[in-house]
Amino acid sequence: MILNVGKFISTSPTLFEGMLKIRIGWIIHAMQLELNASNEGMSIYQLSPSEVKRLFLSVIQMSSNGLSQSNPLARRQLDGALNRVPKDFYDNVWNILERTPGGLKVAGYLLPQHATLSDMTMYELNFSLLVEQMLSKIVDPAYRQLMVEAFMVVSKILSRNPELEYHQVMDMDKLIHEAFSEFQNDQNRLEGQEKQDNMLTFYKLPCFGQRGTASYLAKVALNNLLQGNIQCPSGEHCIIA
Repeated sequence: MILNVGKFISTSPTLFEGMLKIRIGWIIHAMQLELNASNEGMSIYQLSPSEVKRLFLSVIQMSSNGLSQSNPLARRQLDGALNRVPKDFYDNVWNILERTPGGLKVAGYLLPQHATLSDMTMYELNFSLLVEQMLSKIVDPAYRQLMVEAFMVVSKILSRNPELEYHQVMDMDKLIHEAFSEFQNDQNRLEGQEKQDNMLTFYKLPCFGQRGTASYLAKVALNNLLQGNIQCPSGEHCIIA
């Protein structure tokens, strides 16, 4: 696998756009997911070296081209396992951190505001690696990708409301679980489904749309705003967009 990764990085570097760190174990996990979709019960370890190479290329190409097994869960599992993030993702995290004096928390890992902003710059590779270190605490590829989506949603809200700041630690796991709870409330109200701890049904939602994950994440972020977890600097008027 290391030889395959090295070869394709040198010959087709565009396939690895948005991937700052490569975790071989998670790539193998993504390949096994893809293999299960067409050959359920077969292990990747049963494949010949040439078949492993073809499967790896197929998985990388699908992620790079925005393809998957036609469902959001497969897409999140694939992109999460490959550590792929959207363009300007790290810049957006920097912008959030600038507006969050208490810092950002993911999976118990706290990224402090003052120490980070005073020692680094937005476009510095070390900052991107620090963000990846924070995300590496997540053990589920689909949840990692949902976390990336959550950062993008919060960044969009703050960019549209430049007068706002989060004055507490921004616990991103709490935000996601509150969004999941909102989804479950809708499921119970509309379809009579009981609440459960398994987030698989949430992972299966599309990102965008009336009942997509982004809408639930945005709702929770705005609810925090209205409850006072996000505050305007003194003397400013809030405009929520």
